[in-house]
Amino acid sequence: MKADRGADVRLTSGGRSVLLRYGLAVLAPVIALILSQAVSRLTGETPPFLLFFVPVLLSAWYGGFGPGVCSSFLASVGLEFIAIASGNFLGLSKYMVVRIGLFFPEAVLISWFIASRREALLRLAALVRHSDDAIIGATLDGTITSWNSGAEQIYGYLAAEMIGHPFTVLVPPEHAAEEQELKARVERGEPVRRFETVQVRKDGTRVDVSLTMSRIKDITGELIGVSVVARDITERKWAERDRARLFDQLRTGRERTRRLAQRALAASEEERRRLSRELHDEASQMFTVLKIKLGLLRADPPSDVAALRERLDQLISLTDSTDNQLRAVARSLRPPVLDTLGLSAGLEDLCREFAQRAGLIVDYQGIETLKLSETVSTCLYRVVQEALTNVAKHANAQHVEVRLLTKDGTLQLSVADDGQGFDVAASQTGLGLEGMRERIDLLGGRLEIEMQPAAGARLVIQIPCEEQT
Repeated sequence: MKADRGADVRLTSGGRSVLLRYGLAVLAPVIALILSQAVSRLTGETPPFLLFFVPVLLSAWYGGFGPGVCSSFLASVGLEFIAIASGNFLGLSKYMVVRIGLFFPEAVLISWFIASRREALLRLAALVRHSDDAIIGATLDGTITSWNSGAEQIYGYLAAEMIGHPFTVLVPPEHAAEEQELKARVERGEPVRRFETVQVRKDGTRVDVSLTMSRIKDITGELIGVSVVARDITERKWAERDRARLFDQLRTGRERTRRLAQRALAASEEERRRLSRELHDEASQMFTVLKIKLGLLRADPPSDVAALRERLDQLISLTDSTDNQLRAVARSLRPPVLDTLGLSAGLEDLCREFAQRAGLIVDYQGIETLKLSETVSTCLYRVVQEALTNVAKHANAQHVEVRLLTKDGTLQLSVADDGQGFDVAASQTGLGLEGMRERIDLLGGRLEIEMQPAAGARLVIQIPCEEQT
């Protein structure tokens, strides 16, 4: 029971004043005495002995144990007064003398029983009236007979709006069969405890509730109705849905991390194979040729100075080619321009080299003074590198635009081409798109793909702009 659900409940007195309760305790025995004397004069017989228990019962029920004891004492005095006033006190039987003597303790015991029962009923009524749970009474046909304040809070209906109306007002159409099944279970005597379902409020919104249903029987044991206790579990359901969503996100995140780790490992192995192939097929072969020519020159040096210079020039040219090849391999591992001049200069170099290699027109525009962390710079560089590779392989394009800018505190990078485009839905796991998306997600950004029929594709990346000073 919540303390803020209304005024304090006086369990023993029902809110009646002390003067009223004890006034009734005094007045009731006096009225019983007057009635007994009237009956005695009219009939000429001794009035019924049980007549004096009536004021005791009334005083204990309406006033509590204290007024019941007071009424018991006065009723006992009244009986003794009748016995003495009759002038035949000594002629009373021993049985009547004992009954008069035992009247007071019997009346006190009855007062205690009646007052305690009334207190228990008042306590139960207070619990029902001020409970946060909806406590609803209904007949067997589903007509509502009682409706507490908890039901008003949960469903929004006042008691006057619901008493006499069917319980099905609260049941959504899609749960009608469920309600009939619950009713049948109660009639069969099967327990219905904490059954979770959805019901309808007065404003039409749905509320998650947990229902406990019990049978109501009369004093003969005949089933006469159903008691329904409904607890609002909307907040718990929200929490459960939030936990489930967070769990799904966590599981999805772990799965994506696992896939990203696998891709990173596969990419690392592929990069190693590429480096091995380039070093073996090109640089190693150049060094072998250089070694052979140097050996020939030592074994048979030309006597003519001009011929010697020509052969030395060939060796120098071969050495320069080998050096350029090794520098290209080094740049593919980690472009030095990213560390020296930043992301914008690195992307400009990348676009220039790509245009020369692929034979396309690449237009780059970027913010020159932008300073980003090494992680962000490397990630965006690799994404553009992958996007340009996709354009060369799949787009059949002639022109590519790369833009790097800031807008509303967000760093925006876009790669657009005038090629044939592609099916985004069918390419989510291909063309390196998923790997790009996961790289950007790790930076707290997002990747979007804009398609225009026969007008190419545009890849847009947005991440929070966090410049380093």
